[in-house]
Formats: sequence, C-alpha cells, structure tokens
Amino acid sequence: MKKIIFLSLTCFFMLISCVSQLKIQKIDNERKYWIVPELNFEATSYIGDSLLKEGTSSASEAIILKNDYGTMGVTAYFTKGTYKFIGVATKSINSKSRKVKVYQYGTAMPGMLGTVYPQLLEDEDANVYYNSTTISTPLLKDEYVRKTVVDVDDYYFEQQLIYTGLEGKILKFTYREFADGTARPAFSIDATYDMSKENVIRFKGAVIEILSYNNQSIKYKIISGFKTN
Repeated sequence: MKKIIFLSLTCFFMLISCVSQLKIQKIDNERKYWIVPELNFEATSYIGDSLLKEGTSSASEAIILKNDYGTMGVTAYFTKGTYKFIGVATKSINSKSRKVKVYQYGTAMPGMLGTVYPQLLEDEDANVYYNSTTISTPLLKDEYVRKTVVDVDDYYFEQQLIYTGLEGKILKFTYREFADGTARPAFSIDATYDMSKENVIRFKGAVIEILSYNNQSIKYKIISGFKTN
C-alpha cells in the first residue's frame, strides 16, 4: 500500500512540475557553409526549382520533438517542434551536478507559474531530458531527432540557380542572390545554354553536368559550386 501511495505521489509531482528557466552561458553559433544538392550527386529539378543552392549562415544544433508532452496551462508543457541549442548551464540530473546543453523552443508557452520558453536538456552522455522545476524526465530515442538549423541573420548569404524552361535545345536559368533572407533584385540574372554544343554549363564558378532534360524537368550533377566565401 505504501509503495502504491509513493508511486502515486511521484506521478503527481511529475505532472504538476513546471518548466524551469536556467541561467545560460550562451555560445555563439558557428558560421556554416552549405551546398544543396551534394557534389557529384545525381539530382532532378523541375521548372521553377533550384538546381543549386549554396551559401553561408549561422547554424544551430537542434532537437526536433516529435510529440507534445504535458497539458498546456495545467502541467509542464513541451510542444512538439524545433528546440534550438542556446548555450550551456549547470543542472542537477540524476543526483549529479553537471554541465548540460540547453535547447529552447522559440515560442513561450503558458504554464502553472506563467509563460515560459520550454527547454530540453542534454547531458554529457548525450541523453536528452524534459526540463522542469522538480524533475528531469528522460526522452526515449524515438521521441526526437537531431538536426542542424540554418539561421537567417546578418551572416546569411545564399546563391541560387533556378531552371526556368526549355526552347528546343536551349536551357534557360535564372540566378539569384539572397542576403538576410531577402531576394536582391539587382543580383538576379537570366542565362541560357545551348545543349547541342556541350552538356556542361558554367556560371559564376559553378560547374553542372546536364544528364538529361525535357520541358518539365532536368537531371544533373553539381561538379563544383559557386565557392561562396
């Protein structure tokens, strides 16, 4: 009977626990170079799609929570979605004081003690937990996935080459640049290539091998990118 009461109380405190906000030692996100698709990977694009996307930006580690946990406004609540890495804090997990990585959801959620930003924790053994005031509950491996998130900020710069159509053996493309997530019309350029002469196109440092094409799609490989700095 005592065991049943103890377990019931434990479950009760787990339910009423609230999301806690830790003091974070913030770490700057690294500047990341990226290119899509990968070099020498056979890809297909359709009219209006980008053949090549390349850029630099800040990038954050993130944990994608697959399902909601808790009851909004009643218990500690963790919404499904993206929790971005924001820094390191000291937190006791499993009776041990240790440094933990903190991942935070981007929108505040209502709880018993007011509105807070839900946080997930990762210990030094790469175990992930819900972060509340009374208890840190471990997540199962199939409850989340890890991902790198590109941030649109002052470091953000992107180049695109877009397939815009076909006239006979003439392939048409539009080149665009983006800064801070906004298209720069002055840096939009149209280009055409005659496939009867060569099946490799070159533009602003990018080299693309055209494998096949029709009036709807194009198959290709990226040999080299724009070499964004």
